[in-house]
Amino acid sequence: MLLLWSSYSVHKPEERWVPYLFLVFLALVPLMVPPVLTIEVDGIGSRTWFGSKKKIRWEDVAGLHFNTGNRQFTVGANDGRQITHAGFNADPSLFHAEVLRRTRLPVKITRPGTWKSETFEVPYEEFEAVEEVSRDLS
Repeated sequence: MLLLWSSYSVHKPEERWVPYLFLVFLALVPLMVPPVLTIEVDGIGSRTWFGSKKKIRWEDVAGLHFNTGNRQFTVGANDGRQITHAGFNADPSLFHAEVLRRTRLPVKITRPGTWKSETFEVPYEEFEAVEEVSRDLS
């Protein structure tokens, strides 16, 4: 709709680029869709709409990080690969609890501040880990 409106409303020849700007924005929309995350027997999988796949096996998970500002939970592998559970993915508390239960690793929690961020590490404890993540998600 914006493309048609801008193409008819532009009267000067030097402003003919405006409709193409809306086409660029329209082309970028599929990139904003979050990947589909799966928890499987052997690890965590991530698949995008364009077919790109990532998989981190449970034994390759090196670190867990949760950012309270943007509510992203990141699982990092030994080789640098990362899978991030963003706020748009389904059921964040179940994903966090299942990853914590299967990896039994400490979680680094970052709280963004006005001038600098505060990061601290919470060790894994079977019942408290699930409560901590659930409380942070609320």
